[in-house]
Amino acid sequence: MELLWKVLVAVALVTAAFIVMFSRVYLLYHSWSQVLWGALLGILLGCGWFTLTHLVLTPLFPVIASCLARQASFHELESEDIELTNENLQHLTEHSLLEDDDNDDEEITQRTQTTKRMAEAFNMIQQNMQIFIDDDSNRECSSKATAVT
Repeated sequence: MELLWKVLVAVALVTAAFIVMFSRVYLLYHSWSQVLWGALLGILLGCGWFTLTHLVLTPLFPVIASCLARQASFHELESEDIELTNENLQHLTEHSLLEDDDNDDEEITQRTQTTKRMAEAFNMIQQNMQIFIDDDSNRECSSKATAVT
């Protein structure tokens, strides 16, 4: 099933790319040679990025994660024998947060957004945007350009 999705996504993306290529030529924005050179460049850059991420960066991930863990004060990970998994990182993060909670006397309050408060905030943003619109020195020119289109 996963392979089917990958194939469908790939076909959809290639189809979209061909539609964009055709539209660029049809609208006389580019010639066929420009479009084909652009496609070739895009394919080469895509292959280069794929190669970089899978052959160079993926093998380096444990080293990068280990360095980041040391910077985040996860001293338990200083041994290279420990495999970094999501569960290990979550456990260490929770452990670190518990230590921080023990040191802090202040209680962190969780804030919630209500629909009413969000509506008030959006109204304030809209009012402030109206100030910019009213003070626009090119307002008449912009309104004429909008009316023409």
